[in-house]
Amino acid sequence: MQIGTVPALPAVTVGTDGASLAVPLSERLTWSAAELSALTGISLRQLRRLDADRHIPGRLMCGRRVLYAAETVREWIREGMPDHDQCTALQRRPGKR
Repeated sequence: MQIGTVPALPAVTVGTDGASLAVPLSERLTWSAAELSALTGISLRQLRRLDADRHIPGRLMCGRRVLYAAETVREWIREGMPDHDQCTALQRRPGKR
């Protein structure tokens, strides 16, 4: 693999019987840090820094695995990727869920 290239991410296969259903990455409910990196173009190292400072909303833990809620991250990106304090203030705005 060349430096600076992002590997193609496969669709996740769901199903227990012979007929499997592939879920495209864009339709998944959660993303891993590697998937979020590939989708946003932000390096995995920088995403981990942002996560350590709690700047990325929608963080979920499944055991020790860190996942991000896709819709929450989409909203965060639409708002211009504000820091933690600004993001908290945006979530408290009237008219939001």
